[in-house]
Amino acid sequence: MAVATKKVGFMGAGEIAEVLISNMLSNKLVKAKNIAIFDLNPERRAHIKEKFGVNAASSNVEVVAASQYIFSCIRSEYVAEAVDEIKDCDMKGRAIVSISAGIPIMLFEQKLKKAAVARSLPNPPSKIGVGAIAVAFNSLVNDEQKSDIMELFSPMGQCFALREDQIDAVTAVTCLAHFLSLFQASIEGSVLMDIDYKTSRELVMQTVKGALKVWEGRPDKLGEILDQSATPGGITARMLYYLDQHGFKAAVKGCIEEGTLRTRAFGDKIKEQLRTE
Repeated sequence: MAVATKKVGFMGAGEIAEVLISNMLSNKLVKAKNIAIFDLNPERRAHIKEKFGVNAASSNVEVVAASQYIFSCIRSEYVAEAVDEIKDCDMKGRAIVSISAGIPIMLFEQKLKKAAVARSLPNPPSKIGVGAIAVAFNSLVNDEQKSDIMELFSPMGQCFALREDQIDAVTAVTCLAHFLSLFQASIEGSVLMDIDYKTSRELVMQTVKGALKVWEGRPDKLGEILDQSATPGGITARMLYYLDQHGFKAAVKGCIEEGTLRTRAFGDKIKEQLRTE
């Protein structure tokens, strides 16, 4: 594998870093001896070192020095401070991969001169290998680095190379909340019609599995599948009409738009702060 001999570092050793390390090792993408981690919590450092046999560094500077790909898995409010710590490091031949929510590439570019930077967003199912992972690159990330980064993320699910200005929308689109809300409402509707909760849950779960299977078989025919499910004047057609009357599609679109705008506002605030520094 292209990345098997690469050296990978983690600034921050929280849950997402643990998932990434576990996936990289179990898929033989990186060797434990080639992974360096640092976390401000010494107990967390010790836990990750003992669990995976990786190298526990004494600072983020040490992580950068030992790595070709440095994953920033730090809580968003602490990222600027961590990047300030490594600002004097030589970034030649290295790439920063940010997983810190809402943090723009601009923050790394401004503080780390001539740095190759990727910004990524693994959604929650990435933790179990069925996620949607959006990745954006700045102009200094070369083709080999792009390929390696996508391969390092691959055990988490399907990767999508997008522009950075699309990442905010991906945050909203791949959020599970609006999907789970639909599932929960369907269960509650079933209970309302006098079916017990356990059976309702199993009915809805099986229906969701079936719907996804049908769609997977015809991925570019979603509208056609929907049309075929509704006989003119039939029960399903009336159900869809009810959803239209109550603004179902508009609510879902508005939900995604709201999530996008909120995420974008967070990033814009950081960019404005950087411009005034």
